[in-house]
Order: sequence, then structure tokens, then C-alpha cells
Amino acid sequence: LQSVLRFFFFAIFALMKKIAAIIAAALLGHFAAHAQIEVCGGYAGSVLQNSTVAEDGYRTVVRAISHGFYAGATSSYELPAGLNLRYSILYSRLTTPETDVLYIMGDPRYQIIADSGECFTVEHYLTVPAVVEYTLRPSGNLGVFANAGLGVSYCLSSKSWTSWPGLDGTNIWNVDHLDGETNYNGYSRFDAVVTGGIGCIIAGYVRIEGAVDYGLLDRSSASSAKLHRFGWRGGISLLF
Repeated sequence: LQSVLRFFFFAIFALMKKIAAIIAAALLGHFAAHAQIEVCGGYAGSVLQNSTVAEDGYRTVVRAISHGFYAGATSSYELPAGLNLRYSILYSRLTTPETDVLYIMGDPRYQIIADSGECFTVEHYLTVPAVVEYTLRPSGNLGVFANAGLGVSYCLSSKSWTSWPGLDGTNIWNVDHLDGETNYNGYSRFDAVVTGGIGCIIAGYVRIEGAVDYGLLDRSSASSAKLHRFGWRGGISLLF
């Protein structure tokens, strides 16, 4: 009986995947026929915080603020009630030239920041957000808008070059955050994000926008670690 139920389960699952693929292809084709294409780019930044609780109960927090740029393409499709569906593919390159890298929280042996150093990090991301947007147009060529939605983020690369003072001299630790052998926190590439933004439209084809993304997933597989990312961006889009 279990074998029969398992067979029907996988058969229904495969059928649902095919139906979803057909619907997605039809929607993409419909959107492509009616969509407007934009190219966009500008400044991007993020805060990545990694909190770990050690076996002795003390908490270590690594917090990094990154700056860089993003570029990509956006397509939009008109919905009823003055709304638009906007979906984008965005590439971003972020760097952390210098930061305090180690904090000891709750350890009675340390009164303030226990240790500090330098950490140079380079990260590359692909983000695919989809938002619903409402635009208010005081005139035909001028508008203000607000949007909100969901998206997915994929980390293409994340590497750090770190040094900090020690009792016997300077300690150096270089790490590839996506390499399971060197990254004890099991850094994950994927993230789901909540995103939203505001901005204005000038001359009917130039968009100036600011947006924020908040990562919903804990991107660390270590049992005691919590790794979350908050990002923001501001730039210009040109409508073609």
C-alpha cells in the first residue's frame, strides 16, 4: 500500500510541475508581449550580521557594512486599478574595505570591544525581485510611486581577507564563505527577501528610485549561528 501511495504522490507531483511550467510559460509570453523594458544601475549597500553562541555561552557577533554598485534590467506589466507588476534581474558587487570584525557579547572578561581588526570582503549577488507598484501622476510626464514585493537572492561569490592583532603578532584568516571546508558556519548562497521602494518618474522615461531588501532566511547551517542580510540601493532607470 505504501508503494502504491508513493507512486501516486510522485505522479501527481510531476503533473503539478508540468502544469505550473505551462502556466509560467504562458504568463511570461503574455508579459513579454505587453511589457516595457528598462535598464537600471546605481549605488548598493548592505549590512550582514553573523551571530554565534559558543559552547561556553558567550556570543560572538560579526557585523559588516558593505558598499558597491548594482546594474540590471527591469520589465513592467500594467495591472488593473492603476497598478503595475515589475520584475527585475539585478547584479550587485559589494565590498567591505574595513570593519570591526569581532565583538564579545556577555563575556565578563571583556568590558568593551574585545578585539578589532581589518576585514576586506568582496561579494557578488544576483537578485530577482518582483513588486507591485502604484504610481500617482500629477501630470503626464511626472509621477511618484511606491512598491513592495518579494524576491530571491543568489550569492555568486563571497570572500574575505581578515587580519587582527593577537598576543603573538598579527593573525591572518582568509576565507571563502561558500567553501564548506573553510567556512565553519556553512554560508548559504540562497536567500528570500522582502523588498520595497519609493521614487519618482521624470519626463516619462527616467526613474529615480530607492529600495530596501530584507533577507528572511538564516543563511548559516551552523546550529548556533544566525546569519541575516539587509540591503539597500538607489539609482536611475531608463525606459526603452
